[in-house]
Parts: sequence; structure tokens; C-alpha cells
Amino acid sequence: GLPASNGSQQDAVTIAQYATAFAQRYGRGGSFWAAHPSLPYLPVVTYEIGNEPNMPQADISDDSHLHYFDASGNPDPVQFNTVYQAGRAAIHAVDPNATVVVGGLVDLGLPEMDSFLSGMGSMDALGFHPYVYLKDLMEFDTAGLRAWLDSHGDPQTPLDVNEFGSPSSLNTSAQWGAIVSSYTGWLMCTPSLDVESVLPFRWGGIAGAQAKTWLT
Repeated sequence: GLPASNGSQQDAVTIAQYATAFAQRYGRGGSFWAAHPSLPYLPVVTYEIGNEPNMPQADISDDSHLHYFDASGNPDPVQFNTVYQAGRAAIHAVDPNATVVVGGLVDLGLPEMDSFLSGMGSMDALGFHPYVYLKDLMEFDTAGLRAWLDSHGDPQTPLDVNEFGSPSSLNTSAQWGAIVSSYTGWLMCTPSLDVESVLPFRWGGIAGAQAKTWLT
């Protein structure tokens, strides 16, 4: 993300500059590793740009500042794509083998996600945040997202299911763990989904999470 937005065209320039500097320092062969040879060599090889760019304007609560809207106030994938592609090109110029992930789409239902993706260009990988809390619906929407990508020219685009949490109704670790375990097992044991990473995330570990009724 960026500390502030100056519109998608200027943001594209800024994100490219930042991504270049970051990859040159912390990516493969980066200056940080050369300056610290005693540290384990763990370069960044996967980069994610943005966070939930399809989130409705009224629901945005993070500070990534890579959210764009059309004249009607709807999330604008074309503007976001301009910034993503600039960052992606900049990172690939430093490390052609890096994976640049589209910041995880929040699960607002398949029609909405399909509409947003229709405005995107080529992607190295697509992040996905299935915050629907019901395992069957999480599986349904994940499979639907994979099917949409496969049928719209992106069969090689892997999914990063890189954030999903629990609502206040799932108020015990046992309840949360059962859903996470089952859903994660399904993700990792269904090769046709082409899921390259799974990162469950429990909001309960975040200070102030209780201030929002839909977080625990």
C-alpha cells in the first residue's frame, strides 16, 4: 500500500518506485542480504499489492490506500489494475521470477468478485479472503472463483487464500479450529483449485478487535 493516495495514475508511479526499492533491498540478491551475510538468506519472493481492493467504500477500515472508486462510488478495478500492473512490472524488472499477488479480494459473493476481476489484466496470483464463516459457502465461493478464472483466460493464475477469520458467533477456539482445519484440508487436497498458500488468521489476536462486532 501507500501512506496516501494521489489518484491511480500518480499512485502507479509511486508504487513502482517503492516496489523497486523494496525488491532491490530485500528480494533475491538484495542489498540487505549482502550487507548481512551472517543472517539466514530468506529473500522476499512473493509480493502482495493492495488489500481487499473490491471492498465497498463504506466498509474500508485499513490504511493501504489502494482503493479506487468510479463515479457511482463502486470499487473500480481498472484504476486498481493500473497500480497493480505498475508494481508488478517494477518487481519483475528486479526479479523476473517473483510472484506479485493481487491484494486479496474480500468474498462479497461470486457476481461481485467476477465483476471486479473483469476489469483486471494479467495476474501472477490472486489473493482471496473468504470471510463468510460457513465452511460450505467458503468452499462454494472458492470453487466458483477458480472456475471463473479458468473460463476467463486465467487457468494458470494460482490462488493465495491468505486471510480468513472468525466472527463473534464463533466464540471458542474449538469452533474456529474445526472450521479452519476442515476448510484448509479441502483447499490443500483439491489440486484443481491451484491454491499455492493458505493463511488462516484469527482476529482475536489484534488489539482493539473487540471494538468491531464482526471480529473476535
